[in-house]
Amino acid sequence: MRIGIDARMMGPEVRGIGRYVNKLLEHLAAIDKEHEYVVFTRQVAASLVPASMRTVICEVPWYSLREQRELPAIFDGARLDLMHVPHWNAPLKLKTPLVITIHDMILWEHPSLRATKLSPLLYAAKYLFYRHLVATNARHARKILTVSNSAANAILRTLDVPAEKIAITPLGIDPLPESHNPSLPPLSLRGGEYLLSVSSGYPHKNLATFFIAADELMNDDQSLHTVVCGIDPAFLPRIQKEAEGIMLGNMPRTHLMGVVSDAELGALYRDAHAFIFPSLAEGFGLPPLEAASVGVPVIASDIDTVRETLGDAALLVPPTDVQAYLAAYRRLMADTALKNANIEAGKSRAHEYSWDKTARLTLAAYRDAFSTR
Repeated sequence: MRIGIDARMMGPEVRGIGRYVNKLLEHLAAIDKEHEYVVFTRQVAASLVPASMRTVICEVPWYSLREQRELPAIFDGARLDLMHVPHWNAPLKLKTPLVITIHDMILWEHPSLRATKLSPLLYAAKYLFYRHLVATNARHARKILTVSNSAANAILRTLDVPAEKIAITPLGIDPLPESHNPSLPPLSLRGGEYLLSVSSGYPHKNLATFFIAADELMNDDQSLHTVVCGIDPAFLPRIQKEAEGIMLGNMPRTHLMGVVSDAELGALYRDAHAFIFPSLAEGFGLPPLEAASVGVPVIASDIDTVRETLGDAALLVPPTDVQAYLAAYRRLMADTALKNANIEAGKSRAHEYSWDKTARLTLAAYRDAFSTR
């Protein structure tokens, strides 16, 4: 097979889907010596493409009109047996057999003007095109990859596709650098005197519940701080205003940060008292697994995806129940045996997720898609 992979989202400054593509390429190159790969990526990320794969520079922006106008000729012109677009944004006029990855259906099921800076009219038009694009590409794709059973169920619940078209390829956990970083903004917090959450700031991440619970815990303990990192810069002013409206006198001990490096993220995880993940919806839920992998006790929302990925490796509570978060944290801090059991279960659970496994499941899906007519 000659397999194309759209890696335009990959880059040293990109996490999320870009990281997923980066790790997929790395591990496919390690396990698959049989097939030929053509990787379409930006110049800034060309050095990340494994040497065994052919690189095609493609500077077409994602989520753009150019994506629909120009990519069919570029991808089809490569004479591929299969084209993998690792998101729902494949070009509609593509003739090459298609595999797509749909990581979640959150935007479909939970649209919100709070998740955009667009005007209501422009957002509505863009949202309608998004739904058309997702539904059409899902029907046309030979295989739909997704990252959890929960995400697969959401796809079946919302899109007109057969269950046998879906392949579940869970994400992997990257080893985080084993260091602390006293140069981070909460530089006085060494010793774990803070609560941590990692969040992009999208509305479904439910940061308001986290802030309300953290505020009460900080009132109880004047040495406790709160840290949120990973916030999308576009959402930072809104999150700052939201936190100020809730935290009141505790804002001086509240640290809101954008995207951080792996070294900084590892340091923030390791020095935290506890990791709290109040999300209302997820496709996979990587941050609590990352926290668990380095021995941080985790409190997370009791939703399908989190139950699937974390199992018994966290204290699960109703996602909007502030009192439940307070009770869970106080139990962890008062019961050393419970805290240690949470930590050990988390480390064990995190070991079940690897990028090698992701790559092997993805390769199996490619073979299945190629054999499907």
